[in-house]
Amino acid sequence: MTVHRRARVFSWLSVVTVFAMILAGCGPAVAPAPAEPAAEPAAEEAPAAEMAGPEAPMLAEMVAAGTLPPLEERLPADVLVLQPEDSIGHYGGTLRGPHAWDVFFEQGLLQRLHNDRDTFMPQVAMGWDWADDFTSITFHLRAGMKWSDGHPYGADDILFWWNDIVQSKYNVQAYRVSGMNPETDTVVKVDDSTVRFEFAEPRPAFLVSSRGAWSYGFYGLPAHYFKQFHPDYNDTAADKAQEVFDKLRDVLHQNQWIVRDPNAPTVNAWKSVDYKEGQYVLFERNPFYFGVDPEGNQLPYIDYIEGLDKYDGDAELLKAKTLAGETDILFRVVRPSDFPVFKEKEEELGIQINFFDDVFNGRQTFMINQNYIGDAAISELLHTADFRRALSLALDRELMNESIHLGLGRPGHGFSPPGVFDEAIDGAYATRDPDAANALLDGIGLDQRDSDGLRTFPDGSQLTITLMFRSGWGIGSDETAEIAMDNWREIGLRVAAKPVERKLHSELLSANDWQIRLNPSTGGWTGYWRYGMALRQFARAANDWLQSAGEDERRGEEPQGKLRELADLQQLALQSMDKDEAQAAFHDYRVILADQLFQIGTVANSPAILIINGKLRNVPGQVTPAAISQGESEYLRFEQWYYEQ
Repeated sequence: MTVHRRARVFSWLSVVTVFAMILAGCGPAVAPAPAEPAAEPAAEEAPAAEMAGPEAPMLAEMVAAGTLPPLEERLPADVLVLQPEDSIGHYGGTLRGPHAWDVFFEQGLLQRLHNDRDTFMPQVAMGWDWADDFTSITFHLRAGMKWSDGHPYGADDILFWWNDIVQSKYNVQAYRVSGMNPETDTVVKVDDSTVRFEFAEPRPAFLVSSRGAWSYGFYGLPAHYFKQFHPDYNDTAADKAQEVFDKLRDVLHQNQWIVRDPNAPTVNAWKSVDYKEGQYVLFERNPFYFGVDPEGNQLPYIDYIEGLDKYDGDAELLKAKTLAGETDILFRVVRPSDFPVFKEKEEELGIQINFFDDVFNGRQTFMINQNYIGDAAISELLHTADFRRALSLALDRELMNESIHLGLGRPGHGFSPPGVFDEAIDGAYATRDPDAANALLDGIGLDQRDSDGLRTFPDGSQLTITLMFRSGWGIGSDETAEIAMDNWREIGLRVAAKPVERKLHSELLSANDWQIRLNPSTGGWTGYWRYGMALRQFARAANDWLQSAGEDERRGEEPQGKLRELADLQQLALQSMDKDEAQAAFHDYRVILADQLFQIGTVANSPAILIINGKLRNVPGQVTPAAISQGESEYLRFEQWYYEQ
């Protein structure tokens, strides 16, 4: 029985039309795309005995030396057969990637989207079955699959994550589990290779919500390794238990252990073997990786990944290293305005420039906090639709597009799917009109000004709005913030910049202690809709109320008015078992969002850019068009990359 006959795939996402972008007179070095790209071949399962074939020379030497079991003993009973992007590869080489998130996004996911972004293919799980009412989903794991240290992988690892981490009595902080509600949902072990996720209500969108970079934990944690650090398993004194658990939780946050702990086993194609915080990480192929190519060659093809432990804030350093020929991939921090300098060096450096349709669609979005806990007068302004509309009308999006995106984007919110610009939605209050903005502010009572020409409250007291942002987070964050602050000052608003580091940013978000913040993207694709445009982005307390267990256990703040309409539409879109109904709810949500502007987008339809070593092959976008955001490097599918000999 093939995995796709076992897996009941719920396909309700809109199919994304992808494109190959070529700049006039200076096209990127990619092969021309066919008019209608073929759908990605389905993954298949095959017995290990039939698929056991060639392996990397470095592993064959270990087998010959008796330090590693033979390949057929390392593969699961049902291997994952991955069709290459273009061709069967060659073993060997080291991929140099400077940005940490460009190289250590995981390959160990229960499920992965096909290129059409409408259906799913198995990954760690070899299949799944939905309950008829979508209140549960049962995952069938690969029997005989192993962690990178050779220890068996199975349902107990998923139960350890859920019971001992998510549901732990020591887990006093809010623990976000994308696609699940820890207060109401459960995870049940059926047998050693089968686990069932049970939901309090229909959850047909679960495969989307729990996919990709947000799947932290869903495939489990190596219980045999992490129990030694858990207070319930290591005889920790009662007065130290909370401290010990908090330390473990911090290590597990966003699966940082995959990089930061060379001793921790993984199911990814590579495992960390050396790490120096803030400096360096080295990954080595996982000899127990469960995937092979169609000829039975165990993946990955590349032996090592060498990376710097650097992030978005180090963008200029990372680009400088790429221009110096010291890297083989740069993705997340490349923006359209960087294109000319890389194009000029293309031949000299032997690099290749690939363009993707960006599934985020919208770039740099201002979130207006509807649950701000501070000053009541400021809170009232943030709750006023005409105030938010004035903020939008004041923005010089044309300048943002030209200076940050080389004019390749389109001024607007980016609420629509990738490649789509709906004038009524994405263009709502998005054309610069300072006069109209001034009139709206005057109309809500902000018609008094101080000696600096800046608006005051009606009683004459100073009015200052705070803009929180993370420097270097996403494309053009600092420039966007600077342009916006100048634009808002032009209409008489005093705005104070509040740049914060990642940890403080998270703390302020959780506490609702912010007024306006800049987010790196909007999220036009349906899957990212829940990330970029969901209620939790601008009304976290309202979202908490929505996610609470029941009327007698509500927490957060009950949404009112248009927020309540959005909350109801969000619930309908996530729970509807009818594709047309869900899509209609998504549309109606966008219509309200465009009118009310609880978030304000800046530039839509700007492409994503990937810079790679020109000798690399099987890179998405080289042969067929691809739609990948600079925030989802796992879809670059590194395990099939190889260097042309």
